Amino acid sequence: LLWDKSDGQLEFADNAKATFGSLPDLKIYHESSSTTNWIEAANGDTKIQCADGDIYLNPKAGETGVKVITDGAVEVYHNNSKKLETSATGATVTGTLDSTGLSLNGDLVASNNSWIYSTNGGSGARAGINFSGSSQELKFVTAGSSNVRATIDSNGRLLLGHTTSIGEARAFQIVGTTGDSASAQLIRHSANASSPQIDLTKSRNATKGSNTIVQNNDVLGQLTFRGDDGTDFNSTGATIGAAVDGTPGANDMPGRLVFSTTADGANSATEALRLDSSQNATFAGTVSDSKGNLRKIPLNNQTSAYVPVTADSGKVITISTGGITINT
Repeated sequence: LLWDKSDGQLEFADNAKATFGSLPDLKIYHESSSTTNWIEAANGDTKIQCADGDIYLNPKAGETGVKVITDGAVEVYHNNSKKLETSATGATVTGTLDSTGLSLNGDLVASNNSWIYSTNGGSGARAGINFSGSSQELKFVTAGSSNVRATIDSNGRLLLGHTTSIGEARAFQIVGTTGDSASAQLIRHSANASSPQIDLTKSRNATKGSNTIVQNNDVLGQLTFRGDDGTDFNSTGATIGAAVDGTPGANDMPGRLVFSTTADGANSATEALRLDSSQNATFAGTVSDSKGNLRKIPLNNQTSAYVPVTADSGKVITISTGGITINT
């Protein structure tokens, strides 16, 4: 231990330790064998505190490692570039965060066009989710970032196989170039005769989850068949619709099916066939088969031949034990 009066320094030789406390509790020294400088505490907490100003832990002169700001943030640097900064509301990470696990108790805020993805199998996003702040949408990708499988756009539409809504602005769209990619399949596994189904349901109540009874002629659901007319996908070729056909009540829903087709030169469908709640069929046009126009069609258990007659446009077909007859 040497006091150098010329420069006013208390100098410790290599491996000489400045000790504090009875144990001693704190040691400060330079270890010559490993060229390591030590601040060694035997027990209790070790504090570095500044009464006025910030605290820096620097790996070398001119390079910041950790900066502790009075009444403010803690900043962590890599090669003098800030990578983490705390704030009153949380922390900001600049760059990529690699973690073996992540638990959140609050919001995860991502900047515009950010990704959560896996890189296994190649460089870049192999499977993940893209968050776009400017377009306010989510994109789900697999087998590379260019393969967008599904998009939830800013209007809440779910788009499969495409990134923007085309045709009618429906909430769910499947767009593809093959029978498989442009199709959906419902499969039910059950040890009974029941099948999967699609339900189209109508309520008169404008509040979601609430009930108001439908009325006569309310359309309960409709299948619409459209084609590309060279400008858009909005022209209708045919429809099959179901409507209330009478007065409904609790556990009482009379209905009819209406088959409509679009005439050549038109872009909207008109009624062609109606099956009402009494199971009567009304044709808007001529009823015909290979034998021509029909007056009487035998039931399945009848053997008599068809009786061809002239056109029966708009007549009602009734069912009896003898056959199906078009009323005159």
